[in-house]
Order: sequence, then C-alpha cells, then structure tokens
Amino acid sequence: MQTKSGECRRCRHFCDKLIEPMRCHEMECRYLYAYADEINGRTYTGCLHKVFGVEIDRELMLELERSRFGFGGIKVAEAPLPHCPFEVDVTFMGEGEDFECANMPFFDCSGSDRYCYRINEKDRKAPA
Repeated sequence: MQTKSGECRRCRHFCDKLIEPMRCHEMECRYLYAYADEINGRTYTGCLHKVFGVEIDRELMLELERSRFGFGGIKVAEAPLPHCPFEVDVTFMGEGEDFECANMPFFDCSGSDRYCYRINEKDRKAPA
C-alpha cells in the first residue's frame, strides 16, 4: 500500500506522525520562517523543509496555545528532521496478529536531541 511519509498503514493500527508547530517555535528552530501578509497585516509562520506543509497564523497559534487545549499537532507532510519533536498517533488499538506492529522503525527517535512517543497509547481501547 502506497503511503505518505507521515503515515504507516502496514498493520491495522494506522499510525500518523504529528508535529506540534508550537514546539518548533519554543525550541527556536532555525528552519522556521515568518512573513507579514501585506493585505491583512497578519504574520504567518512555516517550515522551510515543509515538515508541516501549511503556513500558520502566528498570533492565532500563540492565542490557542494559551487555551486549555493548546494549539495541537499537525500531520507531518515531509519526513521530520533529526531534531524535530514528533509524536505518533495510533488511530486504532486492538489485539491479535493483525494489530502487531509491522513497522517499528516508524517510531524511530534515535539521536541525542530527538524524542517521540505514541499518543494516548495506554488510554486507548480496542474498538468494540
């Protein structure tokens, strides 16, 4: 099955890599850029390597981050760089042979300044 770089569909879990642009902002990633839109006066930020493939309204991102839910994650558009803080969202949880992970390197977080984890892995339950 053909998949995008930020997703894995080799087993029945259906996993997606997510990146939180706010973490990139907090770590002052050198690949973040910002520009002011002359028409509406808003400032937008994006990733030079298109790890997240959208440009985000910076003021709105900061405002949402202050809320109780935060800004949240975006599905990665390109493979994360070695320093990118990504998470893996496991869509379906279950047991049995069909749910055995067939692509453990998808979770690879090797490198001294890199981290990742499975979102809510312990909290998710198998579909009824």
